[in-house]
Amino acid sequence: MEKIDRKDIDYSKLTILKEWSATRPSSVFTDGDNVYKLFMHNDRSELKRIEKRVSILSTDDISDYTILPKTEIYDNGQFSGYAQDYLPDSKSLYSYRGCLSEDLPNFIWLASASSMTLDLIHSDYRLIRMCDMNFSNILISKDQIPYFIDFDEIKVGPISPSVITSKLSAYLNKKGFDVYSLADNNCKANFRLLDNIAFMIFFFNIFFDRDFFKITIDEYDEMSEKFSTLKNLRDIFLDIQNLKDIKGMDYLYERVDPKDFPEGILESDKALDFFEDFNDRKERRF
Repeated sequence: MEKIDRKDIDYSKLTILKEWSATRPSSVFTDGDNVYKLFMHNDRSELKRIEKRVSILSTDDISDYTILPKTEIYDNGQFSGYAQDYLPDSKSLYSYRGCLSEDLPNFIWLASASSMTLDLIHSDYRLIRMCDMNFSNILISKDQIPYFIDFDEIKVGPISPSVITSKLSAYLNKKGFDVYSLADNNCKANFRLLDNIAFMIFFFNIFFDRDFFKITIDEYDEMSEKFSTLKNLRDIFLDIQNLKDIKGMDYLYERVDPKDFPEGILESDKALDFFEDFNDRKERRF
């Protein structure tokens, strides 16, 4: 992976990406071609952990629809950030919350396609887990194709996560699970399953535009009459909401009904390219 010094960046050409920087101890900028994520703290041990995770991802790609770090940024010899490709005219999947109204079929398509990429991430030979799995880390291109970003909080192999999404934290707390034990190398938690649970909580949260645990079963069943995908997901919805001990879980795309997608989306060139990439990589990994 290429390495550059922080002082070599031309800050006069950068514009801050406020949405990306709002909740993180970092500032995120773009020059129109690249995104620069610069960490604003001096916790050397945490920066070392991030550096290790970022460098591991340089050995191979996961999917054409993951935007991985491509340049490490240093400040006086210490890792302080990274650069990745910029996806212009994009918005996060989370930004659809409260704005869906008649666009629910498109949201089902975008979430389903995102779950396919999550499956590829999980099937990578390096045992990658997102840990901070949330829809703010999925960008939607102007062609309505999802891309995963923000891989600096991943778990790779035996490396422990330092961050998990707040929705997953709330779920685990409701189950009486000590969230802090996730930082223990000896923790036996299945992070692939936890990623998937977090993914589904976000899906239902945005679909119904309300806190997941406040969605009533009557409300769910009423909406299921309009979208058969919800009928297919009913057992998953109940298992998560009732805090059942879940041993395994299908990805969203494995339960979705394509009839719920926008008309013609599966015939678009970009969607066909997406499926070709997914099927090719899935076949090679298994």
